[in-house]
Amino acid sequence: MGCFNSIMKFQRTLKYLLSFPRNGDLMLRAEIRIELKKGVADPEGKNVKKTLELLGFDGIKAVRTVKVFMVEMETDDREKAARDADEMCRKLLANPVIQNYSNSIEG
Repeated sequence: MGCFNSIMKFQRTLKYLLSFPRNGDLMLRAEIRIELKKGVADPEGKNVKKTLELLGFDGIKAVRTVKVFMVEMETDDREKAARDADEMCRKLLANPVIQNYSNSIEG
């Protein structure tokens, strides 16, 4: 079994390494976070909190839901990537009436 586990570990490592850009490819990743504004009801967060308490988890003050989008972009221009991520939020991903958004560029 030891040999099999080593092969599986090698395959996972290789898959991870191959996921990075190669041969001069340019790529940045935008991590976009969408969350409800303070004062906006979060029924999903309340249900998760209640369920966690029923499962025996004590001391939970609050649970708030957050959506995270990881958007890969074929560019090396960080400023353009940040502008594009902001525009994605304004046009599609976030409802500015009830949600705040933020993004960070990695890569």
